[in-house]
Amino acid sequence: MHFLFLPIFLAILQVDASEFAYASTLSSNDFLLAARVLAYRLNSFNDYPYIIVATEEITNRSLEYLKKMNVTIVVMPKIETPYKSTHIAAKYQYSKINLWSLTQYKRILHLDLDTLPMRPMGEIFKCGSFCVTNRHSDRFNTGVFVMEPNLTIYEDMLNKVNKLESYDGGDQGFLNSYFDQLKYAPMFDGTMNSFRFERPDGLRSLSWTYNYDVGMYYLNGGKMLLQPKIMHFTLGPTKPWLWWTYPAFDLNWEWLAVRISMETDFGATRKDLQLFLQTCILLILLNVAFQLFQWNFKGYFADKAFTRGEAYVMPSLTILFSIIASFELIPSQTHPPNAWLFFFTYLIIWMVFISTSYRRVRTGQVVLTCESTRFACITLCLACAFWRSAICFHNRCSFEEIDGHWESL
Repeated sequence: MHFLFLPIFLAILQVDASEFAYASTLSSNDFLLAARVLAYRLNSFNDYPYIIVATEEITNRSLEYLKKMNVTIVVMPKIETPYKSTHIAAKYQYSKINLWSLTQYKRILHLDLDTLPMRPMGEIFKCGSFCVTNRHSDRFNTGVFVMEPNLTIYEDMLNKVNKLESYDGGDQGFLNSYFDQLKYAPMFDGTMNSFRFERPDGLRSLSWTYNYDVGMYYLNGGKMLLQPKIMHFTLGPTKPWLWWTYPAFDLNWEWLAVRISMETDFGATRKDLQLFLQTCILLILLNVAFQLFQWNFKGYFADKAFTRGEAYVMPSLTILFSIIASFELIPSQTHPPNAWLFFFTYLIIWMVFISTSYRRVRTGQVVLTCESTRFACITLCLACAFWRSAICFHNRCSFEEIDGHWESL
């Protein structure tokens, strides 16, 4: 007799993949690269659809990039923070509340754009109506959470936006106030091999496996405390798409490997463009090396026209300004190896330009010689070309687009 109930049991256990979905919010075009990398990684799992809830600030071009990667786009108005007068940065908003309006899905796994799933984690959809990881205190982090869309809860949240406190001025603080009982919730066991499911209407805490803060890896001397299913790059100025974080932050290489695979599969820069850029680098380095022949930086300011203070201070100021200027000229999401080549090339050019100009002004040699003028023109032209090439390389564009950049010079 019990065999008659087996099909019913199997029907209960079977879950339509369309009922579940991954989701992220996107409110700035600056995070397009991060969104594309995350979409590529989730597509590789080939299990559930990926939704991006975009605000009205996102350009149509950015949305088209994402649609080509099989991302479902939902455009909704940004929900502003009531703390806008004191929290002016774009990250301070309540737009994650919009996820509760997507009632066409039974459960949604929200992922911040600075996360990187390491392996499939479909079992997490079984956890409950709201599941999240506590981090460092009773408060939880909303970079990763599972939620059950519900219009009643959605409307209730909207009504309480100006009533509930947010400790950080953003949606993380608001959700901590809204789900203030979550710190007492039991831990989700993370299994789906039995007929026992977690209660569908309850709150659950998630293991750090599902929201591994990379900061703990570095605090632990570069050792993993566990094998994460989702890594979360929480350290603000060390996000993995920023070129200056390499090679110091080794976990960022995991993200970069996914980026390279994504760009290879979705129209990477052609090899001839890379050769062109490498040639530009070589020409600049050769030009600078020739001009620096017999150039002695230590003795460059050792002239009777300079005071002793200038002789000590100017070399340091020259190096400092050159570093800052070189850093600012490079697009932040340039590939790290290329970015460091750009950086050191610009550094040399700026040091030569500043020190030469200052010396000529202080020693009264304001009128430039023909050789100096030629050097300045060559350096300026190469610097402009190199800057345009860096932008093209950053945008992964074709030779037709490069021609357009030359015409704009």
